[in-house]
Amino acid sequence: MGTTTTITWTDHTWNPWIGCTHSYIGCKFCYAEAHANRFGAAKWGANGTRVITSPANWKLPLKWNKQAEKAGVRAKVFCASLADAFEDWGGKLHNSSGEVLIQSYLGEVRDSFDETCNGPWEKYPDKQAYKLLTLDDIREDLFKLIDATPWLDWQLLTKRPENIRRMWPNNNTPMGPCEYRAALAGESNVNHRHNVWLLTSVSDQQTADKMIPELLKCRNLVPVLGVSYEPALGPVDFGPMLGRNRFDDPEDGLDWVIVGGESGPKARPCNIRWISTAIEQCQAAGVACFVKQMGADFRLQDGRSYHFDDRKGGDWNQWHHQLKVRQFPLITTIADSESGVGA
Repeated sequence: MGTTTTITWTDHTWNPWIGCTHSYIGCKFCYAEAHANRFGAAKWGANGTRVITSPANWKLPLKWNKQAEKAGVRAKVFCASLADAFEDWGGKLHNSSGEVLIQSYLGEVRDSFDETCNGPWEKYPDKQAYKLLTLDDIREDLFKLIDATPWLDWQLLTKRPENIRRMWPNNNTPMGPCEYRAALAGESNVNHRHNVWLLTSVSDQQTADKMIPELLKCRNLVPVLGVSYEPALGPVDFGPMLGRNRFDDPEDGLDWVIVGGESGPKARPCNIRWISTAIEQCQAAGVACFVKQMGADFRLQDGRSYHFDDRKGGDWNQWHHQLKVRQFPLITTIADSESGVGA
């Protein structure tokens, strides 16, 4: 499922498959699970289902890439809003009709991603030998698509950062228009992808202390590492995990922090102090901060509720001016450095 989106920090949302399992405190009232239940797309949980989206859906990023290249403006794609790209899950995969998906052993699986989008989920003649398709197969397909769309910045938000390096395939494609910072120093890294931003979800100090160190181990893989502090369920002291606060290497820290309170009818409280403190920490460290929304249960410092006209607290015209912060990370490219941009 892919679409132009109302999510303020991206341009498109796109899903290679649908389905996931709760993994941390922020998952309790998962909007993706509610969406899947409403439309019967997938059953959540370790014993549930994972439904691969249609071949037509898989063509959409190729279309967006062409549009971005023609316009000369990169587009951002939030990938797997209804799944987790780095979930370690070994169950059977299904299509939208509930059929179990198989893959041929005998050369029918393509070795490159092109506009024909002949996905491995398509059926093959009965004379072939088959094996069950796995999530690893689809994940490999996802990265082929990422490598085929150099004008798209893929925002992969995971709750399982400890799996990233193990599941990350080598990148054998030439570097595109957004070169990563190590390339400026003449370094070579076959695992690096210039058009992927890696983010992990945190909700309080405990999840931040667990998730962020795992994410920072992926520094050499991508130009942007960030966190989605949403739903914010408690205060977070990011401390040395932010870029310029790193004691060893400033460039080893986070590049981006998204902040937001929880939405939905069962939303848990979000205190204004948690948001303002996150902003202050980012500003002090020179790290981009993006405040998405105040949440459906927004509280003032003394704990009193404050109600916005927008049910998610997402209309920033109603926010205090100090909360109106929506920044994106600045990525320096080789072309920029040669032209003097950012000098």
